[in-house]
Amino acid sequence: MSGSNVPGKPITAFDRSQYERLIRAIDEVDHGLVKMFLKPGADIRLDATLGNRLKIGNSSWAAVKDFTTNANSFGTSVDGINRKSSKSWQDFIDALNEAKDIFEKTDDLAKYSSEKFLNKYPDVGEPSGSSSYGADGGSDGGKDGGKDGGSDGGKDGGKDGGKDGGK
Repeated sequence: MSGSNVPGKPITAFDRSQYERLIRAIDEVDHGLVKMFLKPGADIRLDATLGNRLKIGNSSWAAVKDFTTNANSFGTSVDGINRKSSKSWQDFIDALNEAKDIFEKTDDLAKYSSEKFLNKYPDVGEPSGSSSYGADGGSDGGKDGGKDGGSDGGKDGGKDGGKDGGK
């Protein structure tokens, strides 16, 4: 990712200015996603109108009807995932903005305890049991693979949910 909000060199300190640049960079990504996927336009949209926008033949033919119905279902599904993703981005941006007061306690977030930070601002961390696509099980799984399996498995497991996961 390149842009005015992304530093070109390694960061060894993370002050309020860097934190605000991070928020702006994330906000730019969110606005880009909304512009590409959630705004109306003349092109084919991945939403409930997808099947109506595709002109593939005689609409009275059963195969065309099935295709149109399935295209609408697919478009509706993609639109729902895009909207959920956009809401997640916005919730994360809001949580980061709410956590700005951390700089009253430190001038370098890189030297601040991440555990203390997440305890004080839990909304900045990933909600437990969630994933970017809404499936149960979370994306990390924790030390023992997580109760629902997780996709990472944590310290003791692998991609299969860990030796103690998936229970």
